[in-house]
Amino acid sequence: MITAMPMGSSRSAACCRSLHQPITSASRILGFGCLSAAMTRHQKDWLGRTLPAQAKRWLRGGGGVLLVVALAINMACLGAAYGAIAWLGHLTIGAVVAVAGFKWKTV
Repeated sequence: MITAMPMGSSRSAACCRSLHQPITSASRILGFGCLSAAMTRHQKDWLGRTLPAQAKRWLRGGGGVLLVVALAINMACLGAAYGAIAWLGHLTIGAVVAVAGFKWKTV
């Protein structure tokens, strides 16, 4: 039998601690990937052409939303103050991974 547990219970806290890292990692790397793909320079390097203006807007919007999702998850799991600080550190890691991936592709 499944019973509902309050949000502050140890089971939900443990689940939040174990799942927020992979979800926020994917969110911030994909977010930076979308933001980079929205740039004309990177489009020319990767695709050999530029994307239409509407596609660029969708990529910028999607990238921003993914970064805000990572912030929301961090704040929900770690608390507002520590979640925001951790998010800034995670953004740095996500940017480094995204840039490294793009450099590897262009080499």
